[in-house]
Amino acid sequence: RLERARVIARNETMRALNNGHQRAMRDAQRRGILSKKAVKVLDVVLDSDTCPVCSPLYGQKRRINKPFNTRLGSFMNPPFHVNCRCTMHIEKPRMSLFSMMLGPAALSVASSGKE
Repeated sequence: RLERARVIARNETMRALNNGHQRAMRDAQRRGILSKKAVKVLDVVLDSDTCPVCSPLYGQKRRINKPFNTRLGSFMNPPFHVNCRCTMHIEKPRMSLFSMMLGPAALSVASSGKE
C-alpha cells in the first residue's frame, strides 16, 4: 500500500509540474513574452532505470503547441507513463554576434523589428 501511495504521489507531482510548465509556456506566448517560434526540449533521465519508452526521446524538440511523439502515442508534455521521470525546458534562442556586442539595447531593437 505504501509503495502504491508513493507511485501515485510521484506521478501526480510530475503531471502537475509538467502541465504547469506547458501552461506557463503557452501563457507566455499569448502575452508576447515568449516567441511563437519557441521550442520545448524533452529532458530524459538517462541511467540504468530509464525505460525503453523514454530513452529514444532524449532531446526531442517541439514547438510549444506541438506534442511529443512516443511509442505510446502523442503527448503535449510528460509524464508519458507510470513512473515517468521526464521533464521539459524551453530552448534558449541563440544570440547573434550583434546582440552580444551591443547587449540589452540590441535585444530590444532586434525584438521590435527596428534596426
